[in-house]
Amino acid sequence: MQETVQSANRVVIAVRQIAAARATVAEAEISPDAFENLAAAERRLLCAIRRELGLTSKAENPATDG
Repeated sequence: MQETVQSANRVVIAVRQIAAARATVAEAEISPDAFENLAAAERRLLCAIRRELGLTSKAENPATDG
């Protein structure tokens, strides 16, 4: 569960970074890295949740894709 909590915190931090940037610059001026960091944090959170629930994650097992 600790991993899930930490992953959720990373998502919140990434969202806050985007919100803070948006408060000072136009949307188009926000670094693409900020959105990539958010997407990566979201993927880590989903994988952590799936592990906690005992489910297989396609992101962790690409061979099961398709």
